[in-house]
Amino acid sequence: MSDTNSPHLSPSQKRIIAAGATALALILLVATACSLFVVLQMFIHTFKDVLLPLAIAAILATLLRPIITLCEKHTRLSKTQGIILLYLLVLLTIATITMLLLPILFRQVAEFIEAVPNIRDNFYLFLQEKTPAAWQWLHAKLGQTPQAYVQNIVATHSETITSALQDLPEKISTIGGSVSGFIGSMFAKIAAYAIIPIYLFFILNGNRNVWNDLQKQLSFLPDERRHDIVFLCRQFSEILIAFFRGQIIIGLLLGVVLAAGFALVGLKFGIVLGLVLGLLNIIPYLGTMLGILTV
Repeated sequence: MSDTNSPHLSPSQKRIIAAGATALALILLVATACSLFVVLQMFIHTFKDVLLPLAIAAILATLLRPIITLCEKHTRLSKTQGIILLYLLVLLTIATITMLLLPILFRQVAEFIEAVPNIRDNFYLFLQEKTPAAWQWLHAKLGQTPQAYVQNIVATHSETITSALQDLPEKISTIGGSVSGFIGSMFAKIAAYAIIPIYLFFILNGNRNVWNDLQKQLSFLPDERRHDIVFLCRQFSEILIAFFRGQIIIGLLLGVVLAAGFALVGLKFGIVLGLVLGLLNIIPYLGTMLGILTV
């Protein structure tokens, strides 16, 4: 019998077939992942008004749960009473900020808007004097001075806004029938977000253990491997949650300290800048870098 009639494949043929099968499997895997991503995106887009408030409530519950646990351990309050106390403290804080700081914030925001042209001119002057190379690069890249480029953009958008305002009466007369629908949609969105405190209450008040549920869902795995997976997931979740809790606390404290410090030294728009820069420090170093550039 001739060797050419042998049913066995040569090593090179096996490698080619294996490479082709691997490539086909990879293509199918990528196509399946993309399809699932598109379906998930469509699902989220369709039900975003329902899912987004629930997601916000879940994130807030994750951040606030230690406060409820601490209150339950060190006081005689039950979990429900602790949640109600937390809500009252939040409402009291919001009311205090509204009465004391909101007028100052509005005034400083208005002053900041009025000072934007001066800030812009000072920025141009800084670029010309301190970084002439950057100024020349921008000039060459834009084909005109940065001032002219910004002025053209502002003029273009101003003309667009002016034209839209001029056409507004005609458009209002044509869309009068849809006003009720718009109002209904607006109230529906407000109601969807107003239910966040209710979601938050039930999530905080629940006793469901996610990790026990995960143990049950992975019952098809061997015990040792299942315990390792749950342990790693728990550790990752706790580290991530602790990081974000810490960043939010640091951002809030830094915002208060910066606002107080800027106000004491008499910096213009000190309270607004301090609060904004402090909260931006939730993203590491972002608030610090913007603060250096701004101040």
